[in-house]
Amino acid sequence: MQDGIKQRCHTPGAGRNFIGIDGACDGVIDAVERFAVARLTDGGRFPPAGAVAPAHFPLLGQLPVEFLPVEDDIRVRGRAFLVRVADDFVIGCDFESDARRIMEVLPKRMQKYGLTIHPTKTRLLNFSKPSRGASKGASTFDFLGLRHYWGKSRKGKWVVQRKTSPKRLRRAMRGIRNFCREKRHAPVKWQHQKLCAKLRGHYNYFGVTGNYKSLQTVCDWAKRQWHKWLSRRGAKPLSWERFQASILTTYRLLTPRVVHSTLAVVG
Repeated sequence: MQDGIKQRCHTPGAGRNFIGIDGACDGVIDAVERFAVARLTDGGRFPPAGAVAPAHFPLLGQLPVEFLPVEDDIRVRGRAFLVRVADDFVIGCDFESDARRIMEVLPKRMQKYGLTIHPTKTRLLNFSKPSRGASKGASTFDFLGLRHYWGKSRKGKWVVQRKTSPKRLRRAMRGIRNFCREKRHAPVKWQHQKLCAKLRGHYNYFGVTGNYKSLQTVCDWAKRQWHKWLSRRGAKPLSWERFQASILTTYRLLTPRVVHSTLAVVG
């Protein structure tokens, strides 16, 4: 399969990268080859739909079940690929005309199997690499809870970067708030264990290169919410200074950390 991916994805060709159905092009291709082939095989077999591999690159590490070049089904001029993750997928094309052709044919293909495409979540967008003088990329998209966008590396080069999507960030913060409110009367040691488990799971999934700021936002939010609801479980309010000295000193929350380095993938 690795030879097939190399043959399909590294054929000569030029053109702009157009993305159909929410996706990125070269970065995803490299990620699939690097992670899906090298790390996620189990005895030569790929995990079935629904399987989870949480220790790997979040873009592919949840349910990397399929990598199918689109050329076999629909005739295209340039490179094209499809990555399906459970019921979500991205299709990347070199040329806009190819992307529009796929968008035209795809609903009919899905209908043959009794499936439909979501009318609002399905979209065609230009995810071309920005020009040298541009200030930002033409568009962004969310995939697997991560917002993908073009940003500049420390060397000033345009690279595909990722951060927690606003929707998933709000969901994580809401979950922490609800937990602290509902369990405020539980023992502090138990609360600390559960909060650390929640933060660990969040870091393990969203801890990608360039996303440290979003991770820190969740960590700071957890501290503020924990203090807020602990101070409401007794008659005497718990000051922030006392919370830091008596609670956070003994029960430190996990600090954010980048678990998945994507520099080798998108650099």
